[in-house]
Amino acid sequence: MLTAARGAVAVQGRRPVWAGVRGRCAARRPCGAGSRSAGRRRQRRRRGPQRRGRYGSQTDQHPGAAAGPAGGTLLDRGDQEDLERLGLQARLIGADRLYAVSTGDVRAQDTVVLLDNDATSWRSWNVYAEQLAHDTGARTVHISDGGVTGPAFFDHVRRSRRPVINSPKGQAAPLPPDLVQRPVVTPEVYWTWSLVQRAGEVRSAVRAVVDVLCDGVGDLGIHAPGAWLPDGDAHRQ
Repeated sequence: MLTAARGAVAVQGRRPVWAGVRGRCAARRPCGAGSRSAGRRRQRRRRGPQRRGRYGSQTDQHPGAAAGPAGGTLLDRGDQEDLERLGLQARLIGADRLYAVSTGDVRAQDTVVLLDNDATSWRSWNVYAEQLAHDTGARTVHISDGGVTGPAFFDHVRRSRRPVINSPKGQAAPLPPDLVQRPVVTPEVYWTWSLVQRAGEVRSAVRAVVDVLCDGVGDLGIHAPGAWLPDGDAHRQ
């Protein structure tokens, strides 16, 4: 469960799950044109939920944090600089290998990554995608409809002449029958998930829960030859 291989352009994502912790932008069914509920849903899709900032934060007190068990915190793509600034430590709890849509294996340099103009809701993904493009030669495409995930994402895939990288941050919509997922290679692209606790945590209950959840996880392939993680990722060696 913790190492979900992510269907790139659109499969229903699997990820580490805690009660009360969901992916950031679950797909929504279209509403009737002109309805009040449709307007609210479109507005939410554009700006994304309030719970995530650069690192998927639920609040600004701790970027990238969602409440975890016994005082631990679930963090998507922890940045080492921010962790040190906030006096936190990160333990690897999951890693998604990203995929794209095509008819065969896809080289990272031949893909497209979407950057949403809503820099607040999608900052974490945008920072990641920009570095992926810089390091691999992938092409960036700016969008303004919140279509990094959900049905709008599939529309971008259909319009693109290149495979599009799937974001691991909450792709809950099922893959349409006219699209297929393919692994990204050269390099293999990963997104990490961390369980974060205070540096120097003294509560034995917290330390025990973190150890139970993280011991034995291994590196999930993120340190293998040919694997890619962005600079500053807490688990990059």
